[in-house]
Amino acid sequence: MIHPLAGESILPAIYGKEWSRSKPIFWERAGNKAVRKGKWKLVSVRSDQWE
Repeated sequence: MIHPLAGESILPAIYGKEWSRSKPIFWERAGNKAVRKGKWKLVSVRSDQWE
């Protein structure tokens, strides 16, 4: 049995449709990381400080 992934789809935003979320979005890839809430985004490249 394949279990669905936990989380929320952002496909509506990708396709230009109305989408909102009250909680921030976090992601990490290859040591780079970011967090986004509304129009604000913090990023960190590898082990650098958050910007």
